Amino acid sequence: DELLPVISGITNAIVKEHYLRKLSFLLHTSYESIAKELEKKQKRTPILPQIPKIQPKRSREEILEEYLISLIIQSEDPHLALEKANTILAEVFPKEKACQKLLDTLTDYFQYNEKFDSRKFEQLLPQELHFIYNKSILFPLPSFPSPQKYLHEIEKVSRELRELSLREKIRILGEQISEYEKEGKSEEVESLRSEYAHLLSLLHK
Repeated sequence: DELLPVISGITNAIVKEHYLRKLSFLLHTSYESIAKELEKKQKRTPILPQIPKIQPKRSREEILEEYLISLIIQSEDPHLALEKANTILAEVFPKEKACQKLLDTLTDYFQYNEKFDSRKFEQLLPQELHFIYNKSILFPLPSFPSPQKYLHEIEKVSRELRELSLREKIRILGEQISEYEKEGKSEEVESLRSEYAHLLSLLHK
């Protein structure tokens, strides 16, 4: 129900059919059933004038997070794709980020399930993660010549996200050290410098 209004807004008929077929595959139902449901929803929804929205500029990190989630969810083997990303991002990615929360939920899912079922997984997600998950299903991915190239893309994106996350942590930590030095908090400074050095070592791994 959340995805149909998004697809309904696509004006290109070929692109719309592509996403309807993709959605029907993920939901294990027929294309015809999805198309009929979309038609019913369009009849019930009044057509309102479109007001252009000013989209806020997103950071490189946000774009990569969305791309990574889409690569994992749309992978032929989401479990393997997830393991590849987790190996690189472990203990680096902020736990409070929606991307990491979704990855954590997916990790928990595979502790009890061998195969990925999109509907079953969606039921485990808190409401706050439904939007990012639905977007990941429909995100237009490029084609890859082989499964190895696909995994390599996941590795490349994960490594860039890891570096961006580490650099941000190092920046914030550097500011904290400067503040504590001004306040004469020598013990805190020593502790933060130790953490700072640790993050630098992770950055160069």
